[in-house]
Amino acid sequence: MTKFRLILFVAFLALAPTLVMAAPMQTGAAPSRAGFLPAAAEIGQQIQELVTGEANVEIEPQETFGTRALGLIFSTIKLMLAGGSDFVDNFAALPQFSDWVDGQANNPVMMQRWIETGTLLVMALGLAFLAGWLLDLLLLPVRRRIYRGTYGTWLTKTFGLIGWLAICLIPIFAFVATAVAITDASNPSKLVHFLVLSFVYAAALMRLVRLGLRLVFMPRSPSLRLVMIAPEYASYIQSWVTWYAAIMLFGYFLIDIAGVVKVPMAAIYGFRSLMALVIVVMTIVVIVQKRSLISMAIRGDLSAAQAHQSLIENLRLWFARTWHVLAISYLVIGYFVTMLGPTGGFVTMQKGTVGTLLALLFVRFAYFMATRVAARKQDEVSYGLYKPLLRIVLKVFAALFGAAVVAASWGVDIEALMESAWGQRVLGSTLSIGSTVLILAFMYEFIHAAIERKLNRHDAEGNLIESTARAKTLLPMARYAALVTLSMIAGFVTLSELGINTGPLLAGAGVLGVAVGFGSQTLVKDFLTGLFIILEDSISVGDIVTIGDNAGVVESMTIRTVRLRDLEGSQHILPFSEISRIVNSSKGFAYALMDVGVSYACDLNKAMKLMLEVCEGMREEPVFASIILAPAEILGVESLADSAVVLRCRVRTLGGRQWDVRRAYLLRLKMRFDEEHIEIPFPQRVVTVRSEIAAAALPTQPAPLPPVAPTFEPQTPAPEKA
Repeated sequence: MTKFRLILFVAFLALAPTLVMAAPMQTGAAPSRAGFLPAAAEIGQQIQELVTGEANVEIEPQETFGTRALGLIFSTIKLMLAGGSDFVDNFAALPQFSDWVDGQANNPVMMQRWIETGTLLVMALGLAFLAGWLLDLLLLPVRRRIYRGTYGTWLTKTFGLIGWLAICLIPIFAFVATAVAITDASNPSKLVHFLVLSFVYAAALMRLVRLGLRLVFMPRSPSLRLVMIAPEYASYIQSWVTWYAAIMLFGYFLIDIAGVVKVPMAAIYGFRSLMALVIVVMTIVVIVQKRSLISMAIRGDLSAAQAHQSLIENLRLWFARTWHVLAISYLVIGYFVTMLGPTGGFVTMQKGTVGTLLALLFVRFAYFMATRVAARKQDEVSYGLYKPLLRIVLKVFAALFGAAVVAASWGVDIEALMESAWGQRVLGSTLSIGSTVLILAFMYEFIHAAIERKLNRHDAEGNLIESTARAKTLLPMARYAALVTLSMIAGFVTLSELGINTGPLLAGAGVLGVAVGFGSQTLVKDFLTGLFIILEDSISVGDIVTIGDNAGVVESMTIRTVRLRDLEGSQHILPFSEISRIVNSSKGFAYALMDVGVSYACDLNKAMKLMLEVCEGMREEPVFASIILAPAEILGVESLADSAVVLRCRVRTLGGRQWDVRRAYLLRLKMRFDEEHIEIPFPQRVVTVRSEIAAAALPTQPAPLPPVAPTFEPQTPAPEKA
């Protein structure tokens, strides 16, 4: 907040110099605006006379763009030279003031009047300052009590400020009253009375300015301070504003007095220019001293890395780096434009500056409101083009209105511009393009609303009705096709209103389409194959398919490609023309097929009964009740393996859910087999090691070794007995 107030203070300083630039320039002959064509005609006549010797042959130069540009350049240079000459004459006229002083000193009557004025001024100001100082001294204890008070609420703080202001105004009123009383009591002449009271009023206004600054910043009482700012910043602002006020107040009073006492006008103009130059230099000094502080306030927490995220942030960082250059350039250009420009240049510059600032604030506020209005909440249903188009329309209208305000503030006649042929053409084209875009947007909104209503239907209880996969695939594609078609229509209408002949564009597009059709047969094949696949509902978004060597979930489909996401998260993009075989595991229903191996010693009837019971138990669970469509089917013994009897069964499920059912079924079956002590064997191998040399000596054969672990590695042979 403190930095924001400093920015406002520097903005005030940037505008303050123009307040002293209101003085009109020294009157003089206006530069000629005859232009370049008459001079060109005269030069051409002389050349013709020199070449042909015929002085009566007239050469009429033809007006072209080049001659008009040169005429404008020469006229501008003449105006600048004339204005620069007047500007230099203003400063050169300052020595005339010394001549006027010599004339006043050599005139006894005027010298006596100036002595009378000086004596009365010293006496009036001296006694007035003494009266004000005595009252300040008497009221000092009361002010100290107000300073030391504690003000916890706004009401007590307001009463404290009012009391402090009333006490501080008493010495100022006493100062003015004492000076006026002494001046009236001396019964001076009207001129002396005017001169003395002018200085008195200037001093009183200066004291009021200082009082206002103390009221705002309140350096001795933080509890009464209106602006919460650091003491060093408050002291800095107070000192510089005091200097500004002193130069402006006493400068204007001196200019007013100079006009009354018949100081040469040229000297007065020079003094005004000099005073404006001093104010500009002071402001430049303040900008240079506080450029880093204001730059940090503008930048805030924005870093150089974050500036590339958006255009606004980039412009903000750029403005933070170059604001002082722009401000100094504005001051210098404004000073010379005001001094060199025609009468009323100051008013035009002030209106243009204020109008530009107000327009920028309005446009920024309108952009903010447009963003808030068109923002979509996280759980909100998409509104198609309604809110994005509303945001664009609001921003365009805000930008046009801001541009009109800026142009009007700098003196452009908007009404005359709109009534001109060019303005009527632009206005008509804008209305035609706008109405076309609005009609097409309404048509798209109608299509979009119908598609959203189809995809987001609800039953009587408010529950969402799941749309078919075919609808989820075809309807978004139809919406996209409608958007492309309507956008092309809007583009052709816009080009036509801008004066571009769309006939050759359409003919060229047709020829290009034929060329693309012949040269890009693969694209045509992709389009036609994809169109028939979509119309036949072979695959849809969300299906689990196997296309060639690729398998995964269908993420999206366009008119040319299909995108699959496999189990590892990789995305496969397949053109429709390369699809020769599709295995869709999500259409209708599917079977969870399981092969379960049991030991040869197991009761097979009991095992198959347990397999049926496990499936029935899963059907009673809420999670699988709607997924499993029928009881399990025991297909019987599938094979007699080396170490197990393989039993096959299958469970009918919803399409795409067979893998979930299979995993859950096998888990529950394993747990149930463990409870019933039904062994699920694993591969075994019995290895017997015999020694042919010691076989006859041994009374019996060595006992068989225990079964080996499923690593299929033979055990180490036993050592031979001696």
